[in-house]
Order: sequence, then C-alpha cells, then structure tokens
Amino acid sequence: MTLSGPSLEVMTYPLIGKKLLEKASWPVMNEELKLVNALSNDADRMRPSLVPHALNTVAINSKQFDSFNFFEVGRSYLKDEKNFSKERHQVLIGCFNKKESPFMELINTVERLLNSLNISFDFTTDTGKFKNEIVDKEWIGTHPHEFFNIRIMGKFHGAINSVHPLLLKS
Repeated sequence: MTLSGPSLEVMTYPLIGKKLLEKASWPVMNEELKLVNALSNDADRMRPSLVPHALNTVAINSKQFDSFNFFEVGRSYLKDEKNFSKERHQVLIGCFNKKESPFMELINTVERLLNSLNISFDFTTDTGKFKNEIVDKEWIGTHPHEFFNIRIMGKFHGAINSVHPLLLKS
C-alpha cells in the first residue's frame, strides 16, 4: 500500500471499549468477549471490527489535515460457539478528504491492490440475498449510495463504502 498509494500504516489496539463502539454505532458490542481484569473501560473487550478504531483515527487526524489516506492490517474477533471466539484477519483502507468524496479513489486503490495480488474479484451492489459479514449494508454508518461488496470466489469478503455524513458529524 505504501508503494502503490500515498498511505500511512496505522496499528490500533486489539481491545476496544463500549463507548467507542456506541459512538461508531457498530452493531456488535462483543459483550461475550469482555476481559475479566480490563485495565480501563476504553479497552475492556476484543474488537469486533477495525472500523470503529478507523473512525476514531479519522476524527483525530481530520483536525490537523484536509486529506489523508491510511491502512491497517489487523485482527478482529467475534463470538464463536465452538471455540470461544473467531479471529478474522482484516485489511482496512481509509481515505479522508474534507472537500470531496474519496470513494472513487478508494475503488481504484482496492482494484489495483487486488489485481497486484492476482486475486479474481468483482464489485457488486447489494442484492438483499446475502449478508456481508465484514460491513453490513444495514449499519447506520454506511452511505446509502456509496457502497460495493467485494466478491471473491462467489462470497463476500469485503466492502468499499463511504461513511454516512451523519455518523461522521457525531
């Protein structure tokens, strides 16, 4: 990412607090994956996604910069009935611009990345038949007109979306 696009790598903490999940209106609170002896309420559970920390990264950096790009390669965790938790490896690419939507730039970046990795993919709109496990179209933070599923080998393995302006204000 740093060679093919002007992006900085960020590494956020794998623990998250309920307050940040609520602020991001994230649908999964991971109540089942809370730590018994958490150091603080801001890091009392395993994160269900990279998205809430990414929104926090945007909130902090948007005060200093008019535009920036960043990415994170990390893990998220969901409740699993068999093994306590399911660990997912994720890549998040974030683009911020105060003046214009970076949605098309993000589509081009993801397309270049997947092509360079020789991954066969396509971008699809929401059909309503299948749910995207990475970013649900029903999440309140999803922009209604700037959303594509990333389909690899017939299954949804990602999404490209803008964050809804109302969520960004909060």
